[in-house]
Order: sequence, then structure tokens, then C-alpha cells
Amino acid sequence: MTRLALAMLSTCTVFALATPALANSGEQVLADVCGACHTRDEQGKYSRIDDSRRTPEGWDMNVVRMIRNYGLDG
Repeated sequence: MTRLALAMLSTCTVFALATPALANSGEQVLADVCGACHTRDEQGKYSRIDDSRRTPEGWDMNVVRMIRNYGLDG
């Protein structure tokens, strides 16, 4: 499978699995979905999220991995 096909597949998977979350704001998704495991510090930053630097493709892969490994539904 080529890199482009893999990137397109992962992006489509993220959108398909996270469709309910698309109706919410990004901050609401962070609070509702990610906030269950990633706590906020005294500055309001989410642990392991706000300090992470990734490409959009890297975030896609990370979200797909969280959905797969932890049973998240977006």
C-alpha cells in the first residue's frame, strides 16, 4: 500500500469513526473525549496533548490509534 493510500485511508477512518464529534467544537471534543484520560493542568493545558507537535497526518494516526487501542468512538 502506498503512503498516499495509507494516509487517505487513515483520514477517512478518522472521519467515519468521529462523525458524532464533528458536530461539536474542537474544545468540546477535547473536554468530552480526550479529557477522560488527559487531565488539564493549572494553566488549562491538556497533558500530553498541548505540548505535542505533530503534522496533520501524525494527528490522524494518533487519533486512529486512540480509537483502536482504547475503544474511543470520537
